[in-house]
Amino acid sequence: TVDIEADVTGIDSAGTVYYNIGAQVPTSPYPATVLTKVNSDPNDHRYKAANVNISGLNDGDHTIHFLVRAGSGSTDTDSTDFTVDKTAPTVALTYPEATDPQAGEITVSGSISDAGAGVKATSTKYILGKKTSVPTVSTPDYDAATEPHGWKAMDSSTKGSWNVRVNLDSVPAAEHGAAVGAYKKIPLYIFTEDEIGNKAVRELEILFNPDGTKPVVKVLSPQANATVGGTIQIFGTASAAKGGPGAVG
Repeated sequence: TVDIEADVTGIDSAGTVYYNIGAQVPTSPYPATVLTKVNSDPNDHRYKAANVNISGLNDGDHTIHFLVRAGSGSTDTDSTDFTVDKTAPTVALTYPEATDPQAGEITVSGSISDAGAGVKATSTKYILGKKTSVPTVSTPDYDAATEPHGWKAMDSSTKGSWNVRVNLDSVPAAEHGAAVGAYKKIPLYIFTEDEIGNKAVRELEILFNPDGTKPVVKVLSPQANATVGGTIQIFGTASAAKGGPGAVG
């Protein structure tokens, strides 16, 4: 909800201030949406409608129209534009790739964006691993004694990016997600908030390799499903989640 307020002068005690969002104020009949004088001070020209429900409005620009009708029947109109923003920032994982299995200690990084009020960078937090109760915006911040599964601060957080160093090996098996072959998906929950208080929890996933010393081979060329013939060269990489290419014998 929002409060709508306007300064109105030249109106008598029998006059009425109407408003309408998205179209001119109708006059036959007049609407029930009105602003009332804030107080009886004749030098205070503020009229207000409190707790107006805008849940039905989409994010974006809107226009609110006003019509002042004096007791004599004379009228005047005005309008102003405003922007609705009810959406919290969104996030994306930039490292590691969703299909790239990881193990041990890694630095997880991502992007964050908000098309409206902008990202409140200090509010971006994380929870690693599946929990009995899915984290929400009401989940408390981490406390070793009282909230061991609470939100933790990022190592670095800006209005456009975030990163945090985590140890995937320390995530209990009970907190792993779905299996992908020999690997497991580990949920990474991200708490986001914008500058006007819109909050949300976004869920990302990291592919975990329980056997981090086992090499992972990737064929780079030819590409999957490519049609080839004759003598060809095959290129690829071999690397272990722990130790990188140098750990492959």
